[in-house]
Amino acid sequence: MRTARSAFGPWVVLAVLGLCLAAPAFAQSGDPAPAGWRVEITPYVWMPGVTGDIQAGDSSASIGASFSDILSSLDFALMGALQVRKGRVGFLLDGMYARLTKDGEATGIAGRTVRGELVSQIYSLAVSYRALDVLEIVGGARLMPVSATLEVTSGALAGQQASGSNALLDGFVGARLGVPLMRRLVLELYGDVGAGGSKLSWQTLAGLKFGLSKSVSVKIGYRALGIENETPDLQTKFVEGGFYLGVGFKL
Repeated sequence: MRTARSAFGPWVVLAVLGLCLAAPAFAQSGDPAPAGWRVEITPYVWMPGVTGDIQAGDSSASIGASFSDILSSLDFALMGALQVRKGRVGFLLDGMYARLTKDGEATGIAGRTVRGELVSQIYSLAVSYRALDVLEIVGGARLMPVSATLEVTSGALAGQQASGSNALLDGFVGARLGVPLMRRLVLELYGDVGAGGSKLSWQTLAGLKFGLSKSVSVKIGYRALGIENETPDLQTKFVEGGFYLGVGFKL
């Protein structure tokens, strides 16, 4: 088996980074369940780095990128969550869009440069049930469409393009703990595991939520995500993690 640190070129790293960005946040309010309907909107930013392995046939590669590497390739991103709750039952819709581009040399062809562009989206719908005052059970599905374009930018083949797309649909189950530490400070712990479109996925989160007022709160912490997928021609396995920051607005 042949191994190489960058045998698949920078555009493959770009594709994996896009999948890494496509991970929703499910840590939510730890407030007591109110009697009526409550709505919370949370725009957030996640700043992950990624490590992983890719294998295609008898060739394999290890990849690694810090958040600064991802940021240098990021053209546009939009992340946000909407939670609706009544009593012990809640519904969460989480969405994200990210577009990344990267320039590099074509592997094995000297003097030819390429540009890779990846558009990654994720749409998640979950239902939660507050079994205890500090414990919620969560279950749902997340759809992850990804499209990529590779364009030759120099040489005799300049202007030629290749593109592809894929969409994974995973179901997941998990649990969340919201432990009050002080009057306005809550410790949030979350974990889930899923499968379906992917072979296996998991997510963990640990953070703090601080209430600035009755309707505004700040959320900060660390989140990690692992995804393992396998097809007849390609096997991927990666883990990424980083700090997140969000602001919740209760309507």
